[in-house]
Amino acid sequence: MPAILTRLPALVAPPADLPPRAAALRAEVREFLAQERSAGHWAPRADAWLAGRDEGFSKRLAARGWLGMTIPAEYGGHGASPLDRYVVTEELLAGGAPVAAHWIADRQIGPSLMRFGTRGQRMRFLPGIAAGEVYFAIGMSEPDSGSDLASVRTKADRVPGGWELTGTKVWTSGAHRAHAFFVLARSAPRDDAQRHAGLSQFIVDLRAPGVTVRPISLLTGEHHFNEVVLDRVFVPDDMVLGEVGQGWHQVTSELAFERSGPERFLSTFPLLAALVEELSRPGDVDAGTKRAVGSLIARLWTLRRMSVWIAGALESGQAPELAAAVVKDLGTRYESEVIDAARLLVAIAPDPGSEAGFARLLADAVLHAPGFTLRGGTNEVLRGIVARGLGLR
Repeated sequence: MPAILTRLPALVAPPADLPPRAAALRAEVREFLAQERSAGHWAPRADAWLAGRDEGFSKRLAARGWLGMTIPAEYGGHGASPLDRYVVTEELLAGGAPVAAHWIADRQIGPSLMRFGTRGQRMRFLPGIAAGEVYFAIGMSEPDSGSDLASVRTKADRVPGGWELTGTKVWTSGAHRAHAFFVLARSAPRDDAQRHAGLSQFIVDLRAPGVTVRPISLLTGEHHFNEVVLDRVFVPDDMVLGEVGQGWHQVTSELAFERSGPERFLSTFPLLAALVEELSRPGDVDAGTKRAVGSLIARLWTLRRMSVWIAGALESGQAPELAAAVVKDLGTRYESEVIDAARLLVAIAPDPGSEAGFARLLADAVLHAPGFTLRGGTNEVLRGIVARGLGLR
């Protein structure tokens, strides 16, 4: 037990606080969102970072300097800190804004290109990402592989001038509208003694010959996910991301961005806000209801603090994979519990046909909930990662 206790700090990032300038930035973003809603450009949605796609909104954000915030100015960005970006994304998610078009490119493609990309790759993609004009997807998961990325079967074969990729990727959010995606592929034969070796990352044009994008529809009939089939797709040497054979190291670093952000516990925040509004209407609210809502808000604050600390660690150049896995596990389970509370505490049925309001938000959340604990790695796999990091398996 003492040995385990000495390793527990790895489960949380070092404490960090938002900078003093955050309050002014937060107020500016809130004013912008209020103006957008007053103009009728969009209505809040639950799970907006997957379901709320509006390329016009993305470009308006970019015009305010709120995309590519951490990208250096020489690549079209603004040289801001991850904590500044955290404030902006937190407000966008809390407001249920339509951020899906740019989300993956801004969240993890930009930082990955800055960390592992060549100057040529950065010059090609980063200015468009910061302008809200270049969109990306992620090609990690595969059929029958689940969250076990070491078992990927997509092959990268060496050919003159580059590589030829063959395989299938699934759950590639937005691939049908994205310009390119990062693909994790096996560039060397699998070694069962070192399953994570021999993997590389490639930047693949989604319109290249040999690429087929097939829709995977949600329960709602909406189309966000895709299956992407690669049939001997040529990728030139200058589109290898980072070092050949270092794909696992690069992907795990990238996952710290993907798993730790406020989207892992704010997908249902617009519903929570609507729940509080419904319960604030005239009438008696019993003590049990107050305790239930108070508990949700207290847990939200705890998750937020953990997520902010990880943003601070990322700002200092760390990649806290264990802490990110904890936030993702706790946060996505929390999102579903918000839905349960909303259904139990308010006698309003979900209605996807509503234009706005509690019934529409509840319907969005209920229909999207099955994906909360799957995307970004299943919770079962994340707990395995945490257990391994603590030396328990």
